[in-house]
Amino acid sequence: MPITGRLFVADGRAGRVDMFSGTPLVGTAYLDGLPGTDNVRHDAERGAIYVGYERGLIEIDAATGSIAGDIRLTGRPQAFQLERHGSRIFVNVPAARHIAVLDRETQTQIGTWELAGMRDNFPMALDETNHRLFVATRRPPAILVYDTRNGARLATVQTGADADDLFYDEERRRIYVVCGEGFVDVIQLTSDFHYEHLTRVSTAPGARTGLYVASRAALYVAAPAHSGATAAIRVYAVR
Repeated sequence: MPITGRLFVADGRAGRVDMFSGTPLVGTAYLDGLPGTDNVRHDAERGAIYVGYERGLIEIDAATGSIAGDIRLTGRPQAFQLERHGSRIFVNVPAARHIAVLDRETQTQIGTWELAGMRDNFPMALDETNHRLFVATRRPPAILVYDTRNGARLATVQTGADADDLFYDEERRRIYVVCGEGFVDVIQLTSDFHYEHLTRVSTAPGARTGLYVASRAALYVAAPAHSGATAAIRVYAVR
């Protein structure tokens, strides 16, 4: 059920989700009473929008703009990923120091994967083809690799500090970790499922928000104003 021509924006400060449509885009509706709204994901097959907020995840019917579900969690969610060929949602819950596994058909939590001593799990990426979930922690700075079939932790890879965005490049079998410390760590998945640190690319201090666009083979990183330099979007070509 593909939905086109509508934009959903989470406004955490206002505690609402704003909906826009038309050309040019104009505000058409909103949902409020949702403190701390943050990450947004679109499930095209289901025709649903998922938004993290202070108490869990809400499901919004993309056609009507109404709330279709509300899955409560034990803490405020951060990054989450939807399976394309399944009904699960994997959610980072830093305050609870775990990853929550949800079922969007039953609107329930069906599993909990522990961090085993690690803390501050904010960004996440999913390699659904190879049944791998990648979760970055800040204390200590590392990438944790989980088997999505059983929740087993398969590997731990050291990375830079203050990671806030994480992307998996399926074509090149690489992980890009955007670190606020001022660089992007590139981790290569080898043919025998080992993870090797490939390179470290300098960005800017505090630059920890990014977007990887596979069709353009490009990683976009937002660099804040710092030491006289103006804020900018830096574009890194992937080769």
